[in-house]
Amino acid sequence: MDSAVLSKALATGKSLLVRVDFASEPGWPEIIDAVTKPSEDGFLPQLAIVDDSNLCGESPDNIAAAVLSVSARSFLFIADRETIGNPDHPILCIKLPFPLKFFRVVPAEMWAVENNLALANMDFEDFCDAADSDGIFRGFA
Repeated sequence: MDSAVLSKALATGKSLLVRVDFASEPGWPEIIDAVTKPSEDGFLPQLAIVDDSNLCGESPDNIAAAVLSVSARSFLFIADRETIGNPDHPILCIKLPFPLKFFRVVPAEMWAVENNLALANMDFEDFCDAADSDGIFRGFA
């Protein structure tokens, strides 16, 4: 995989949201709208959105390896087939480095995950533990 597009996105200093499924165009704008809409308190995730069809079908392992080859990031987000196809659009959140741990997050709560992980206010496991039984974090109750 050519990681040039990932390197360019990483250079922004923002957290990555990498699209790897291009089967359904209509789902993608919904996801972008949802993750870029401020929370009730005005919070937003700080994202570098990677929307490059050359990454179509790449596995989380391959994306993680490419990111780790050029950065010491501790997490990333992936929009995969489940994200695009599921009506809730749960985005895959992956803890780096290997072995990978993950959970999913609904777009409306992505700000909480990104802001807290980026600032090290919370641990990855805090969100894993707060995810529903289906592995999707929908916010703190």
